[in-house]
Amino acid sequence: MSKRNYKKPENKVIIEKKDSINPKKAETESKAAEYWDKKYEKVKPDLIFGKKHFIIIAVALTLIIIGFFLMSGGAMTDESKWDAGIIYSFTRITLAPFLVLLGLAAVGYAIFYNDKSEDEKEQKLEKES
Repeated sequence: MSKRNYKKPENKVIIEKKDSINPKKAETESKAAEYWDKKYEKVKPDLIFGKKHFIIIAVALTLIIIGFFLMSGGAMTDESKWDAGIIYSFTRITLAPFLVLLGLAAVGYAIFYNDKSEDEKEQKLEKES
């Protein structure tokens, strides 16, 4: 199970006041406070993706959005005439789908991207312990 981030119990103030009354009880309470401090220590969650992953995903989503904007439109300037060049232009037929596919490929790359510096850090931590 994963550790949850709980609020630490604040027993230290109470312990200082009770030191003069019963030293054995105060010692037990201080040990309990240390136990709870260790147990509910703030643990930074390990994320699957790092900063580089999110940057690549943001760029990829931007490419996809730009591609869809380039695909939109195609309204005729004059309702009585039909111009095939407006609808079947290079931008709408070739460039926009290419940008969308490039963005989707970049999202796939970001998902499978393996940051070597993070792997080296993990290996160093394993060797130390």
